[in-house]
Amino acid sequence: MDSLTELSYELLLTELELQEEELDSELIPGYRVCAICDDGGILILCEGKCMRAFHANLEHGEHSLCESLCITNTELLALGDTAFYCANCTYEKHQCFVCGELGSSNESSPEVFCCSNEACCYFYHPHCVGELLYPGNSAAAEELEQRIAAGEQFVCPAHRCHVCGEVEVTLIAELQFAVCRRCPRAYHRRCLPREITREEDVDIVRGIVQRAWEETMR
Repeated sequence: MDSLTELSYELLLTELELQEEELDSELIPGYRVCAICDDGGILILCEGKCMRAFHANLEHGEHSLCESLCITNTELLALGDTAFYCANCTYEKHQCFVCGELGSSNESSPEVFCCSNEACCYFYHPHCVGELLYPGNSAAAEELEQRIAAGEQFVCPAHRCHVCGEVEVTLIAELQFAVCRRCPRAYHRRCLPREITREEDVDIVRGIVQRAWEETMR
């Protein structure tokens, strides 16, 4: 890159870093880490329904060896202030967070529906979320499935603690959520199962097992 282009690129990186800090303070979980590799760093933000973030290229995701979106620095510069939309939001095809299958999120003929929580970026088939919200109660699950398909809003299980069933209280440390990135489950710090640990979080000398670490908190 010539000196002018390099300066423009540095300004763009600064802007992306400022966006990351601003959105991190808003407690939107999907914006904190890359949707591909689950690592942080310099991220490009989708302005569509999914509210996800991505490493734009291999350079930005080198710490985690992220496959990234493979957007070149030149293409990033060309994007400028233009809103970025990922392929899923562009074509209105999103994955169900339960079964992983793609479905249309187009409002005229939807197959998957987004949780109504304003900070949520998860989509679901009506029958998938119905079974999650009413496990073992097929009648209630089917009734909810029909209501969602007819346009009724719903809040997915990721907004209540999987253990105690209560909501998050962000001002109280023990009641803050650790949110799973692979399934619609969340746990209060105090409710995290003991087996959810990492080897480096175990203090053998003092007999302490750290069950919640800062990177998992939103």
